Amino acid sequence: MRYKIEFMGRVVKEYKKLDQSVKPAVRNALNRIAEHPENGKPLTLNFAGLYSWRAGDYRIIYRINKEVVTVLIVSVGHRRDVYDKLKSLLER
Repeated sequence: MRYKIEFMGRVVKEYKKLDQSVKPAVRNALNRIAEHPENGKPLTLNFAGLYSWRAGDYRIIYRINKEVVTVLIVSVGHRRDVYDKLKSLLER
């Protein structure tokens, strides 16, 4: 079953800021997430309920909603700062 991919508003901006050489890998990862979202790495502690998917040095953070068969992309960014960005979002 293929899941519908939805983006939080600011994720579109994050994606547009990515280097052109990275975008194809992220697009490919998004297609794989749509096919098998449960194959991502489940996050723990403060990020419980979220998953992470590797696309080279970049990470796609998402939440699965099985009831409406959608995946909400929460964040996209380089592995060195994507979790700090996510932490600041959750603290709001």
